[in-house]
Parts: sequence; C-alpha cells; structure tokens
Amino acid sequence: MPTLQEIASETSSVPVEKAFRLDSKNLYEQLGHSWFVSLSKNFYRRVYADPEPWFRAIFASSTEDEAAKNQYEWLVQRCGGPPLYSNRKGHPGLLGRHAHFDVSVAAAERWLQHMGAAMQETEMPATTDPDAKESLMDFFRHTAHFLVAGQCIRESSAQADLQSDGTSNKRRALQQLQARKQRQLEQRQEKQLREATAPAPLFPEASSLDCEVAAHHERDETQNRVRRLEPSRCTFALCVVAACFVVAASLHHRRRSPTLM
Repeated sequence: MPTLQEIASETSSVPVEKAFRLDSKNLYEQLGHSWFVSLSKNFYRRVYADPEPWFRAIFASSTEDEAAKNQYEWLVQRCGGPPLYSNRKGHPGLLGRHAHFDVSVAAAERWLQHMGAAMQETEMPATTDPDAKESLMDFFRHTAHFLVAGQCIRESSAQADLQSDGTSNKRRALQQLQARKQRQLEQRQEKQLREATAPAPLFPEASSLDCEVAAHHERDETQNRVRRLEPSRCTFALCVVAACFVVAASLHHRRRSPTLM
C-alpha cells in the first residue's frame, strides 16, 4: 500500500525529493522573519476575500489575523527559524491540525492559486537563491495534496467502520430472530408434551349434541307429568261441582219444610 507521501507525489506531480529540497538550505536566514509575515498576510487577505462561499467557509473558525499568525509561525519554524508555532500551540501535526477542515482537491487547488498570487506579490530579497520561490511552491503543492490524501484515508476508514458496524448490527439482529424462533419452537413442544402426558378427565365434558339430546328428554318428561296430572284435576273439579249442588239442594229443602215450634 503506498504511503501518503507517495500518493501526494502522484496527485501533485511533485516527487518527494523535489518537494523537500528546501531542507537543503535555510530559507528563513535568506528571506528574513518579516518576509514570512508579509507572505501570510497577503495570502489570507486573498483567502478571506474569495468570492466562493464554500471556500471561505473552510476558514470560518479563525479570524484573518489568527490564520495568518498560525501560518507564518509554522513557516518560520519549517524553513529553519525558531519554533514559534510549537512553543505556542504544540506539535504542528499537519494531518491532525487539518482533520476538521474539508480539504478536497478543489479546495487544495484554490489554496495553491491564492498562495501563488501571494508569492508573486511578496518580493524576495535580492540575495535569495534563484530557485527559492520554486522550491517553496513545490513544497506547498506537495503538502496540499498530502492533506487531501490524508482526508481521503480518513473518509475511507470511517466508511469501512460504518459498514462493519452495519454488518455487525445485521448479524446481531439475525441472531436475535433465530433465538426467538427457537424459544417459540421449544414452547410449542413443551405444550404438546404436556397435553400428551396429561391424565384423561373423570367426567369428560359433554358434547353439544349430548346437551341438546338431554334438553329434549327433559322437556318430554315435563310434558308427560303434565298430562298425567290433567285427569286428576278434572275429577277434583267434578267433585267440587257435585258438592256444591248437594249443599244447594239441602238449603232449598229446609226453606220449604215447616218449622217446628
């Protein structure tokens, strides 16, 4: 797998040895401290005046003066001067420092465009090596694409982690579903076993047909009892009527008979 430096060399078309040839000389001594301050101020004046909102948004977390100071202190340290940046903010760590920025290829090329214009605007001392400007621009181009490569690696790693998490979640959900189905199967088997081994009831429940037959039989018995009682009721009634006639006749006979004095 290629290193980030090798990827940056391929995408920027600047070989590693050419990108870091500025290390063979002390540009800070040649250019002086004020030159780096002027370069950064010229650069960020252009950046914060860029007509593209998406590009300006990359630098929204800092003011123009803060961004310029961070850059020239880092450049001074990188080009052979005192470690101003490390003394104030710690290890430079370009990838870590730019992790929260959206460093796309388009952003890198626009950054290089503004840096090239700032380099033209910021005049170098006459005693500077003739290839100093070219060495700096090679370093800037390689570094810009190095940051792009770092972001691509981070995004690829994050995507791989996301896919891994998604696969793990799917596998976990499948395992839970299988476990639930297994529990349901075991419950059904236990129920069937209980039903198969349970003793037969002493008085099994009557079927609906048996209940209907018993109801008809009871109605028939009731009707038969009523029929048996009807003749007795008639005889009783005739006896009552006859008794009434006898009493009536007796009273009539007494009225017609002379009363004994």
